[in-house]
Amino acid sequence: MAKSIFFLIICVVATLFSIALALPGTAYYTNDQYPPSACSVPTPPGSLIARIAYLGGSITCGDSLRVTCVGNSPPCTDKSVIVKVVDHCSTCRDVTMVLSHEAISVIANPITVEEVININYQK
Repeated sequence: MAKSIFFLIICVVATLFSIALALPGTAYYTNDQYPPSACSVPTPPGSLIARIAYLGGSITCGDSLRVTCVGNSPPCTDKSVIVKVVDHCSTCRDVTMVLSHEAISVIANPITVEEVININYQK
């Protein structure tokens, strides 16, 4: 019994710690689905990719990020998606990242081109 309670406490703490590490941000997608990658990361059709407004610090080329839509407009799907960072986004229009259509469709539905959504993301 004591081991079960201890395990439950560890799981709760780990979950809270994981949630605390998520960073708030914004994202959208464009029709430019598979841009050439400045990071030399392949981006074949169907890729779950992101172009990030600021590369450096803790996020670099080739990193994987867990992205989750938050809020109600557009309706979030309550799902997360793992995307690969393939480029710096010099045209991000004051958003944190631009996602591929395939990636954004997992976390928000319906979504239109360049409609900004609120996200949480973590490495």
